[in-house]
Amino acid sequence: MFTPVIDVHRSRGAGYCGPTAVAILTGVPLSQIEKLIRRKRKGWGKDINGNNIPIRGTSPWEILYVLKRLGCKVLPVKKLDSTLGQFVRNYEHSGTFLVGVTGHFMVCEKGQVADTTYLTPKPIDQYHRASRRVRQAWKVIAPPNPKYTLEALQQAQERLVASRKERRATKPDVKVVRAQKVAKMVKAW
Repeated sequence: MFTPVIDVHRSRGAGYCGPTAVAILTGVPLSQIEKLIRRKRKGWGKDINGNNIPIRGTSPWEILYVLKRLGCKVLPVKKLDSTLGQFVRNYEHSGTFLVGVTGHFMVCEKGQVADTTYLTPKPIDQYHRASRRVRQAWKVIAPPNPKYTLEALQQAQERLVASRKERRATKPDVKVVRAQKVAKMVKAW
């Protein structure tokens, strides 16, 4: 499990459970995960002014799509236990899991759980809702290095700003261009 990079600023604080679970599994910034989900939803997720709205209400197929795009290998768990506590204890030494409990996504590994409430892993014995019913679970094998990092995103933004400034600097003055066109027309006439 990675410490999630929450680079979106909202009044609620962190993101919603689906994107946050992917951030914990992969180490990719939350803004990049939301961008991948918006792309899968074909642009849905903008308000009336064209601003991005938070991604919430994600379905399992959207989360699995994003995980696969980020280079993770995802294997479904066939035998599910009845509660989250039992599931975490039974699969304690088996790897990292994305767990779908009723209406919520969580991540578990080595007897610990993390979600939007606890961004840093917490032992299942100290988790206040270990009796949640497990609906679906997937074993996730993520690459050791995140595909996107916050530093790489900042460098890309800096390159974009620099290229825009360069294009503006190399662009000739409009008055000079117009004067040259008029001179050509006069010469041809």
